Amino acid sequence: MKAVHSLIFSAVVVLPAAHAQDDQRTTTMKTTPGAGSAVQTTRVSAQIVRLDPGTRTIDLKQRNGEVVEIKAGERVRNFDQLRVGDMVNAEYEEAVSLELRKGTAGIRERVESANASQAEHGATPGASAEKRVMVLADVVSVNMKDQKVKLRGTHGTFDVKVRDPEQLKLVKKGDQVEINYRQAMAISVNQQPNGAMK
Repeated sequence: MKAVHSLIFSAVVVLPAAHAQDDQRTTTMKTTPGAGSAVQTTRVSAQIVRLDPGTRTIDLKQRNGEVVEIKAGERVRNFDQLRVGDMVNAEYEEAVSLELRKGTAGIRERVESANASQAEHGATPGASAEKRVMVLADVVSVNMKDQKVKLRGTHGTFDVKVRDPEQLKLVKKGDQVEINYRQAMAISVNQQPNGAMK
């Protein structure tokens, strides 16, 4: 698990390139009365321009031309499979959904789960990781002017901004809100023939 998290962390270093025009970011939002969801997916690619097996460092050239150096710890599998010219692809997704439960306040809950996987020994390097959090929180108050709902969960109170006034009208003290959050990352390497540069 630590090996995968090391590789995932390395890929996160490359994610600022998502702001470059050549990379892809999509956001999808859906609402129905008393419920809503949003998903943001970012895809980033960078090319390996230098490898140092001695220090296990990799120089990645982002699409905006910037070169970022990352270190692959000893637990990252299949370093020897990497070649200059290979493309490292990362896909990062964040999703959140909220659902209103009328008049059910009282039982608060928080459930977290995580899983990760990595390439088998000798295979093309790659890894994935996912984290999920479910929170069931009580509605403490509704501030129509500031468009905020104060919620009490298992770890204290927090505010949620509700921009849609029609959705806000549905929320009352004594209701509950179920919030589901998901964060996922997948990394793959597209190996170029003979380490050819694209």
